[in-house]
Amino acid sequence: MSAVRTALTALGAAAVTLLLLTLYTATGAAGEGRPEIAVVDGMVLEPTNDLQGSAYFTLRNTGEGADRLLSVSSPDLPDGVMLSRVLVRDGAGSMRPLDSLPVPAGAEVRMDPWEGNIMLNRPPGLKPGQPVRFVLRFAVSGEVEAVATTVTIAEFNSRS
Repeated sequence: MSAVRTALTALGAAAVTLLLLTLYTATGAAGEGRPEIAVVDGMVLEPTNDLQGSAYFTLRNTGEGADRLLSVSSPDLPDGVMLSRVLVRDGAGSMRPLDSLPVPAGAEVRMDPWEGNIMLNRPPGLKPGQPVRFVLRFAVSGEVEAVATTVTIAEFNSRS
């Protein structure tokens, strides 16, 4: 009887282990590493009007897992900021909100007007050289603080 009980205990433990491994794999977590996000090369394009402006960063993911930029805020811009992109239709461009921006594992994503940028609502007279603080929120990595420097269009074009 003791041998049967030992065999059943071992079989039960193996079944539970197999079930847990199956669930772990089914969630998509098995084998995927964590992202390692760095936010660098921040630039705010000197606004040409009082209504809106734009900011750009390079998002580096040196980790083994993907991430997504979900939202952005700035303590320096009281009227708010948002992820956006430019859509061109019939030769005219217009800003559209962007739900998120993917940052694949091992990749570098350079923000640009067409794939994703940060729209500044009513920027308060930003001048070249002026720093602007941002908080970028990622799905996995959480909040990352970054600073962008205000640049002229000529500086922006030479750096991008």
